[in-house]
Amino acid sequence: MANRQPRRLEFLWVRWYRTLDTVRTGWDVRKLDQVEFVPMTEDDAFGFMDPSDVLRGCHIIPVFVKGRRHADGMGLSYCAGDSSDWVAYYINR
Repeated sequence: MANRQPRRLEFLWVRWYRTLDTVRTGWDVRKLDQVEFVPMTEDDAFGFMDPSDVLRGCHIIPVFVKGRRHADGMGLSYCAGDSSDWVAYYINR
């Protein structure tokens, strides 16, 4: 840092998904891909990213039949808002 002038730095704090390969998906079998949140106990559950790298048009739909991650409504983190998480989500195409 050449000087001590304040600078604006934009970033996002994100919670990551991972894919579930429990069923064959795709157009040929007419099934949507499924994802779940990476468990918060894992080191790579959260991260930071540049806002210019964000995909701004994607539909994530809860897999209602699998239910909620926390049936009692008590999550692990108020900041992450995980008390209302679903077990899995569909990625709409």
